[in-house]
Amino acid sequence: MTKYSEIRIPGNRKCCLYNESFKRSEDGVIYEFDSVGYKLWHFSTDKFNEIIKLPLVENCILMCFFINNSGNLEYGVSERLSFKTEEHNLIYLPHSEYASVSIPKNEKLEVFVVMLQAEVFFNYFPVNSSELFINFKQQVQKKKDAVLLSSINFPINLDMKGVINSMITSHRNDECKHIYFKAKIIELLSLQLEQFMTVDIIINKGRNLKKDEFDRVNEVKRILEENPEKSYTLLGLARCVGTNDATLKKHFKMAFGTTVFSYLNRCRMEKAHLMLQEHDHKISIVAEEVGFKYATHFSAAFKKHFGYSPAELKNADKNIEIPV
Repeated sequence: MTKYSEIRIPGNRKCCLYNESFKRSEDGVIYEFDSVGYKLWHFSTDKFNEIIKLPLVENCILMCFFINNSGNLEYGVSERLSFKTEEHNLIYLPHSEYASVSIPKNEKLEVFVVMLQAEVFFNYFPVNSSELFINFKQQVQKKKDAVLLSSINFPINLDMKGVINSMITSHRNDECKHIYFKAKIIELLSLQLEQFMTVDIIINKGRNLKKDEFDRVNEVKRILEENPEKSYTLLGLARCVGTNDATLKKHFKMAFGTTVFSYLNRCRMEKAHLMLQEHDHKISIVAEEVGFKYATHFSAAFKKHFGYSPAELKNADKNIEIPV
């Protein structure tokens, strides 16, 4: 493992409630912020060549965000959770033996992790609002094994990105910095839990469908996700899965809480957002890749969906900094 040179950043002398450090090597940059009840860890590199071990604390919840690459979080004795680009999850680790991040060599990587002490986490956890949450807390209370909040990861949405960027680009150096970060962590946690809860409610609604009914709408969902650039009709999709358009419309809304074409638009916008962030494509090329004939129509739809234009996103990404 590459040796990192460490620079401990002197905090405001009036405050002894946090420590922060900045570590650099030819392989990447690590920023750590350690305060009462939580720790922040941010790793970024243009050429990843090793496994990075996380500085765990005992009995903690990991709020884990893979920002710009797919990779694995390895934890416990032999557990592994695979993340795609821009995915997140919550994981409880009762012990502090081992957790690390790994991806294929010679690729970019950016990971942001909050290690939140379990007792702090459950001060904000809406345990009685969802079966998913109730089961999670019951498993955590045993304090024996690692526990995932969800068996699947969820996409990092724009609100989450905004909160994360406000923390990793913060240049505050005052006695209230740890309070500022704690407030941001709570905001980020609320966005995570809201997303988990919303999806859990939708899944429970889907249980009202028979298995073959749910399988049909799930197949339509897969078709839209894999080929969002194509043109579709409700009747054509219904025939693909062996039902009629009225039934598909009704059952899709029951299962996923949205209409077929609202979901298609979301798939198109998320694909476009990823293309604009990860590649230096022209907006007209992105528009064509997600099924729009005219770039102006695409830009209008993009701004309506996200609240800002494709051009504003491209310019904003150029201005994101890593704290030094």
